[in-house]
Formats: sequence, C-alpha cells, structure tokens
Amino acid sequence: MAVPPSRSARSRRIPWREDVHTERLLLHLIHRRQPIARAELSEFTGLPLSTVAFNVNRLLKSGWIIESDAGLSNGGRPARHLHVNGEKMYLFGVDIGVTDTALAIADFNAQIIFSQRLPTKGDPRTFINKLGARILHLMKNEYAGRLFGHLGVSVPALVDTQTGELVRAPNLGWSNVPVQKWFQEVTHLPVLVDNDANAAALAEMWHGDIARKGIENMLYILVVEGLGSALIVGGKIYRGSRIGTGGFGHMCIIPNGPKCTCGGRGCLEVLASNRAIRSAYQGKSRANGRELSVTDIINLARRGEERAQNVLREAAENLAIALRSLVHGLAPPVVIVGGELAEAWFLIGPILTDKLQSNLIVPELSMIQVLPSVVRNRPSLVGAVTMGAFPELVHSSERYYAVDLRVESDGQGAKSAPRKAKRPRPSRDEENAPVLSAVA
Repeated sequence: MAVPPSRSARSRRIPWREDVHTERLLLHLIHRRQPIARAELSEFTGLPLSTVAFNVNRLLKSGWIIESDAGLSNGGRPARHLHVNGEKMYLFGVDIGVTDTALAIADFNAQIIFSQRLPTKGDPRTFINKLGARILHLMKNEYAGRLFGHLGVSVPALVDTQTGELVRAPNLGWSNVPVQKWFQEVTHLPVLVDNDANAAALAEMWHGDIARKGIENMLYILVVEGLGSALIVGGKIYRGSRIGTGGFGHMCIIPNGPKCTCGGRGCLEVLASNRAIRSAYQGKSRANGRELSVTDIINLARRGEERAQNVLREAAENLAIALRSLVHGLAPPVVIVGGELAEAWFLIGPILTDKLQSNLIVPELSMIQVLPSVVRNRPSLVGAVTMGAFPELVHSSERYYAVDLRVESDGQGAKSAPRKAKRPRPSRDEENAPVLSAVA
C-alpha cells in the first residue's frame, strides 16, 4: 500500500513550465508515488483533470504505465490507480567501486533482476572494455529482444557530467578517464556518468521516504571505501561547478593526522570510511586470518564485542565533528548517512544525533534530523539504474521531476537534443512517439 503524501507535500504544487512535456512530468510522478489516481496527479501538478486524463491515456496506450483495478470508494465512481510498467524497458547500471564493481540489470521500476560483482582491477580502458563486453553479451543473449534504456554509471570520483569524463579518483588512481565515451563505444548504449554519492542520494530521493515527507533539502553522506557527500537543494542535486562540489570527505579533522590518498593529512575519509574502520580494527580475524568487512565488525559490535564497538564509536565521533561544521554552514533540515555504516545505527545513531543537536550556535539547528539511509544495499548502484530510467536527473539544471526531455533514438544510442519550445497538441504520428530513448 502506498504511503499517502504528507500534508505539506500535498499542499505544495509542483512548479509548472509550459515547455515541460506533460506526459514526462506525469511519468515521473507515477514512478515515484505509485499507485496513484488521476485526481491525485491533478492535485500534485495543478493541471486540469482533463489534461491529466489526456496524457495518462497516451502513456497507457504506449505501454509506459498500466492501470490497476478500482480501489475502494467513499461514494461515487471508484478511482483506478496507475503504476509504471516495469517490463516496458530494462536498464543497465554499473557501480565502479574501489575494490569491487557491481553490474546490474533492472526493470523500469529500478527493481534489480540481475546483478554481478567483479574485482576492480587493471588499467581503466581494459576494465571498462571488459564491463562493456559483458553488457553487450547480456543484451544480445540472455536478454535478447528486450528494450534497453540508458546505461547509468556511478564512480567514486569527480565527474564532468557534461562529457561523462572521470576527472580524478584518488582511491582508484584514475585521472581523466572518458568513461562515457568508452562505454558507448563498446555497448552502443546512451551512457550517463555521475559521482557515487550523487547516485546514492538520487536513490534515496526516489526510493526512500524523503519526497513523501515533503523534504526537498538534505545532506547525504556516503560511507564506503572512501567518504563522499551530496547536497540536495530544492529537490535537485547541487553540483556547483561542472565537475561537482568535490565532496566533504577531504575536510581536515585532525591536523597532522593519518595521510590520505588526496595527499593531505587527517581527512575525514581516513578517519571514518570503511577502510578506516577496518584499519582501526586491525583487519584480521583471529579464527582464519580472513580480512573482516565492515559488516563483520558491525555484527561483532551487535553481539557485544567491545573492540568492535569502540572502533565504530570512534568513527561516529569523527564523522560527527565534520557534520557539526557542515550543519552550521549549510543548515540542512535532514542529514542522511548511507553505506554499510548505516547498519550500525543502533550504536552510531545516538552519537551523531547528540553531537549534532547539542552546543549549536543557532538553537534552531537542533531541529535537524539525522537518519540512516533507507536504501541499504549498494545505494549508488540503485542510483545508477535510476539515472538510466530518467537521464535528466543527471543533466538537467531544472528540478528533477519537472524536465523537458523527450528524446528519440537512432537505434545506436544517439539521441536528439531536448525540445525547449512549447509543444503543440501532438499529431497522430506523435501519439506513439517514445517518452524515453531506448535501444532494442
């Protein structure tokens, strides 16, 4: 059962621009709030019910959405609810991590139906070619005949989102890698590339409870092998320059502290990341010499092992120092912590909340919520496939749910430029034009 939107979310109409394609906006809302009735779409958008009905019928006719049986009625005709047709199009997602990389296929609802992990190793060109060849094999064999959309790629790096180039990834040792270009050359799919923290924040926005609660501003902290961050302002990712904000993982917490891969010392990343937690625990199991994962350490802490608990507390204390500075400067209403460390919320949650809500210069900042991510299992991978469903989430400067991006495919992944002008009533030939670019 869908969670009804909060009063604040229902009372705030979505900004409307004439040049936004109506069916695209409605598809966004149906995707995020399904199951949803036509009357609710009209209320959220401020569009006349007749306009909603016309465009919903187009989406139904083209197969992007489906209609469920009528629900309960409080009098009058029962409302019929709309859902996205997950089988209409499949999506590839790649999350390149420091130690391992995940490849996934998802349906149009971003439900992962196939996944595979492999070590991240070798020079970047060879590695990307290997991934691309695997994607091509899956597309031509196991999933032959399926319609595929964009390939979304998440990387632990600064990314030029206009060119899809990885600018610098200190933890990978990669620089100036044309990730988008190389994947396109092998797969012939349209490709989108973004930073892993941005991708994880996107997953939280689309698959968590943030939007339903009417929250449009938040700070997202991704704790993985490195430590990244994403800032959501007005319901969209704030990017700063074309290569992004750079993240807060390289804030100096302890001057002359441990050396970081960026060349500095005492960065937050070397004090609170997965790598830092494993190092602090001394990394080896007494039983078989196997290197413990952060999940292993969390499970030991949950069973009461003091050393594991102390390591996690220390990571939380260091993270809290950085977050207090960020909260003073940015004043986000919500801070979300994602990655494996979120599984230790029973231990770190009270520490972060106490540190962030006490001794603040501005008392109103004590109302800030600190929450664990709802998307626990590799959120940057979930974000990557979500990018594939809605590419404007990466490229658009507009709000992520109000974008004009009706694109056409040439069969090889190329797409036309987004149309900016007001679109007249569609002709009969346009009725079945694709809402998304896709490759069969």
